[in-house]
Amino acid sequence: MDHDMMTNEELVVCVLERNDDAFRELERRFSRFISLQMRKFYDVDGFTREDMLQEARIALYRACTTFDSGRNIRFATYFSTCLYTHFRRVMVDRNIKKPDPLRGCCEYDEETMSLQENRSLRYCTEKAVLTRERHSALMNAVETDLSRTERNVVKEYLKGSSYGAIAAKFRLTEKAVDNALSRAKNKLRLSLAEYR
Repeated sequence: MDHDMMTNEELVVCVLERNDDAFRELERRFSRFISLQMRKFYDVDGFTREDMLQEARIALYRACTTFDSGRNIRFATYFSTCLYTHFRRVMVDRNIKKPDPLRGCCEYDEETMSLQENRSLRYCTEKAVLTRERHSALMNAVETDLSRTERNVVKEYLKGSSYGAIAAKFRLTEKAVDNALSRAKNKLRLSLAEYR
């Protein structure tokens, strides 16, 4: 079977019949288009070219399985929409932050972080004083109870740096950053038990 001479729509039918060569031919035909689309999404932290190519393959296969030839639309047009939508969904999913690895070690929350950013707190309610004390205790525990690596990772994390940026700065893997934050959380939870 000569796949070079088949239309995209005919190749889709072959893909649905589990023909790997037909799928590879579609990949070849759309490779330039996929590369152009990938350029629009290169700015995502930690998302490699191989990751994007794999996501493009997934989008291509899904487009094959959901394509309806009876709707009088070309497969190329349908796939371009599917690919863009798939990349957008993947980027949104990747940009959703992981649960805060330090949450639960003490009253470490948005209110605590806002105190760090707004040092000129003019009102002095009991809650504000307690929050300030918790924040001070947290920063003290970070300095005294953590290893150098854990301390560096936590400080960068508190500045809002991503796992990828922290890993690059300290020449670690993202897994090592995640592990350091987990260890730090456990240590800080013990250190700040009185503030829970």
